Amino acid sequence: MAATPAGELAARIQRLAPDVVNRIAAGEVIHRPANALKELLENSLDAQATQISVTVGQGGLKLLQIQDNGKGIHREDLAIVCERFTTSKLRVFEDLRAISSFGFRGEALASISHVAHVSITSKTATQPCAYKCVIRSPHYRDGKLIAKQPGGSADPVPCAGKIGTTIVVEDLFYNLSTRRQALKNASEQYQRIVDVVQRYAVHFGDRGVGFVCKKHREVSCDVTTLHASSQLDVIRQIFGSKVSNELIEFSYRHEPTTLHRDLEFTAHAWVSNANYSLKSSNFILFINDRLVDCAPLKKACELVYSLYLPKHTHPFVYMSLQMPPQNLDVNVHPTKREVHFLYEELIVEALAKHLEIQLKGSNQSRVFTVQPISSMMAKSDIKGKDRSSATLAGGAGFQQQAVADSDDDDDDKRDDTGENKQLVDAKQPSRRRAQDNDNDGQAWASEEEETKDDGEDDAGDSQVSQSIEIDLTQKSTPNSKKYNPSKSQSTDISNQHDAPRSSGEELSGGDAGDEDRRRAKKRRRLSQRADDYDEPESEDSASSPKARRESVVPATQSPQMLTSVKNVLHHIELRKSNALTKVLFREHSFVGVVNRDHSLVQYRTKLYLVRHRDVAYHLFYERIFQQFGCLESLQVPTPLPVYDLVLEALENPRIGFDEEDGPKEQLAKEIQELMAANGPMLAEYFALDIDSQGRIRTLPRLLVDHEPSLHSLPEFVFRLATDVNWEEEQPCFEGVAQALAQWYSELWYPMQPEQSALVLEHVVFPATKSSPSSPAFSPPHELNDTTVLRPIACLTKLYRIFERC
Repeated sequence: MAATPAGELAARIQRLAPDVVNRIAAGEVIHRPANALKELLENSLDAQATQISVTVGQGGLKLLQIQDNGKGIHREDLAIVCERFTTSKLRVFEDLRAISSFGFRGEALASISHVAHVSITSKTATQPCAYKCVIRSPHYRDGKLIAKQPGGSADPVPCAGKIGTTIVVEDLFYNLSTRRQALKNASEQYQRIVDVVQRYAVHFGDRGVGFVCKKHREVSCDVTTLHASSQLDVIRQIFGSKVSNELIEFSYRHEPTTLHRDLEFTAHAWVSNANYSLKSSNFILFINDRLVDCAPLKKACELVYSLYLPKHTHPFVYMSLQMPPQNLDVNVHPTKREVHFLYEELIVEALAKHLEIQLKGSNQSRVFTVQPISSMMAKSDIKGKDRSSATLAGGAGFQQQAVADSDDDDDDKRDDTGENKQLVDAKQPSRRRAQDNDNDGQAWASEEEETKDDGEDDAGDSQVSQSIEIDLTQKSTPNSKKYNPSKSQSTDISNQHDAPRSSGEELSGGDAGDEDRRRAKKRRRLSQRADDYDEPESEDSASSPKARRESVVPATQSPQMLTSVKNVLHHIELRKSNALTKVLFREHSFVGVVNRDHSLVQYRTKLYLVRHRDVAYHLFYERIFQQFGCLESLQVPTPLPVYDLVLEALENPRIGFDEEDGPKEQLAKEIQELMAANGPMLAEYFALDIDSQGRIRTLPRLLVDHEPSLHSLPEFVFRLATDVNWEEEQPCFEGVAQALAQWYSELWYPMQPEQSALVLEHVVFPATKSSPSSPAFSPPHELNDTTVLRPIACLTKLYRIFERC
């Protein structure tokens, strides 16, 4: 038998050297400076400190110092304080079942000492002086107290000091070059440290613990909280009044039951209401006073808020849970970032339900927030001053562009109106709140706007939605429903509903899952809703639309005098961006169409990329209410049956029809009856005439020389039936207007591709300018966003690039 080559022999198992083991363990516990700070903060809290100060140099990589006024460390314990598995909080393994302190493994200081230079100065109440083990004297390295010189004494050195402990960590990861190189962004590491301090400051805000955090050699502090404060005061001080004013406090207690005798916990939380949202998530969770992450709980809370907040926005949530220690396993993660606890699913479900109850109770008014914006152009207060530092954080592309260019082009300087009006739901008057700009509590709002809002009337108080489902249906933002059908269109209105629609053609759509489920529920209610209306009128009355109109107000009252219409017009005015009204949309020049979604417009020396469908949507929506009850009509040569249109719409996969919704014919019949019952109102106010037999006879003309893209008429009819709240006046008017504006703003003509450019250039964009013969367009703040209006070129910058004076 041939001998095995020496190179193929199995490697021998060897015992790793202790320093290698300790360094590997240290890398698991201390990932970055923020982890080291968290461990040191918890040590100070275990020592019952009431004042904790943190000083940071170069993001914690060069210096991380934490000073407290806790009980201190005995002189005799300083020799072993940095050794692994040395702790004052645990004696036997069974103590873990009822552990209440933060530390218990004795690994934090040991791990830090293996990847950094550690110095400790401490004094207890019973000692006559403090003792130090610092650099240039006996100090800590690799978990042991090292003498200043070889052969010298390693005993702590007495010194002057106050009761408490000061720990200094220097040159973190000095012996792990790869880790240090990966964390070289000092600003990011410092922000993580500040975030940890802020979270502990909030949690211990009402427990008599004050926190200070600042950069080394800096006078000002980034975090300063007093030990005699409340949690709300600390939140206000850290995150700003814009956050604290929108918070709801709630407590919840779950008592043991016969089924779950040991399921017991309490919760206390400060959460933002349904009117407030942030661009980034701010979820703070403490379980038994430990700062931890719990992905299921966070996901459940965000799911509840998703019913109220606009897409891509997040709430502010601080939550503290207390449960019996025996139900909690804290020893599941090296950094203690995660914990496991019994009955996790039941606890998460109970908290989510209680959170939803709290949000429902605060949902008497709704404010849909948008990204914080200032005006489109900035004003130079003193001409010639350097304004290179004047940059605004946020999503307002026009404001940022104007500020950046103010030095280059004096002609482009304009007044900064400081506007930050939010889109307010017309369902009920409510206070407008300036959104927190990122997480620092800053916002751009003018006193004029706040004063103007105080005078808002209470005309819509009685129209608060009673059902969360209906509430969400009516309060979707205008941009939440965008469809781009690609069905062919004929120029003959009477034949549009006969054109076949291919179910396999390309369709564009967003997140359809939630929308489909919501529409399915509404479709199941259609049969019940249709029964509430009277029987259709006779065929004779259908021939005379004017004879069939039954206004809900006396004939002598103008439709525009309706309180609901006045409310909508008032809120359109409130959310108007004066900068866009007075500058861009009044003086722009149309350049051309880029693609199906975007066009180019020029304003003075700047070129902007515009998402024209958003502009058209708001233009048509406003025009409907500005001419409410006085709209001109487009006659349909051959009445179009709603029944046939709905059947055609149900063939579109974007509609999300499911067999569980019932037979298509039954659904089409119910929608036909619903439309026929509301036909007189639609004809009276919207020039959308649907006779008693459920046939469309006229369509509204919102702009001269413009007709809607009729290839998506079936989809419009279906959305009109399922997305509108037909039971309340103002939500009904808003829903119909949104559906019409959404359809009319499609501006896509498959059979005549060139018509889109002609309509945009000669109809839509000219209508946005002020004209004596037409109502003025009031562009809302939603349009002042880089996703809708984006500056892409500036002549002054081009001159600079091509070295032209």
